[in-house]
Amino acid sequence: MKSKWIIAITLVQLVCLGIVTDTRAADVISYTLVSGSTITPYFGATPIGPTELLTGNFDWIQYDCGGDDVLFCFDATRLDFESQSFSIHLNTTMNIYASSVFVDSSLTYFDEVVDLTGLGIPIGHIWSISDGSYSGPPNRPNSLSYPDEGITPVGGGLFVARLSIIAVLDSDGDGVPDDRDQCTNTTAGDVVDAEGCSIDQLVPCAGPVSGGTWKNHGMYVSAIAKTAEAFLSSGLITEDQKEAIVAAAAQSKCGVKQ
Repeated sequence: MKSKWIIAITLVQLVCLGIVTDTRAADVISYTLVSGSTITPYFGATPIGPTELLTGNFDWIQYDCGGDDVLFCFDATRLDFESQSFSIHLNTTMNIYASSVFVDSSLTYFDEVVDLTGLGIPIGHIWSISDGSYSGPPNRPNSLSYPDEGITPVGGGLFVARLSIIAVLDSDGDGVPDDRDQCTNTTAGDVVDAEGCSIDQLVPCAGPVSGGTWKNHGMYVSAIAKTAEAFLSSGLITEDQKEAIVAAAAQSKCGVKQ
């Protein structure tokens, strides 16, 4: 077993040093950050500001690192983290690192180059200071936990931040974890409620979610207006957006008898 871990560590080092160019044509795996994810600004070993809650999400695709019997490697294709003061996004021009998940244990490591706002440097490297962990199958983990991630300037230097990242599977990328998402396959970019449902999913053109078809066009438009008002009251959309949604529903053919 010792020699197997030496091989695994060597593979991780090779992946992290080489440009990731051979990603598989596998499905994108989307994750969203949950409660407990934080960011703390640092200057070297010294924290220089308060810890802030971190929200956001990222996408992985599996990377062929040539050691599937030992570990799985993943390449981020999107990363968007935000806190009250800081913004972190994937740097696609320097996307030279890959994260890795070990098959025979719960160990996992995270490595990405990112663009930074609010941290004093334009580009930084997020990397695992200590072991992370995962649950679920190693080729598609259900959850990921990285309690101690560092951000340093690309190429090395003083810490500018430390992160705690807790992420769970969010298959449709709507920001609502799979374990409480009541509406799967939400269209990318659609605004959703706390249950992960968009207005179109709550009020389908074909008919009420309870079954059947709309009795008439007016009933459909009324249902859209009521749901849009609920989204407005929850702060999910603006008044202008609500009016545009209702106007589009009024111009649609949904509920119109042929």
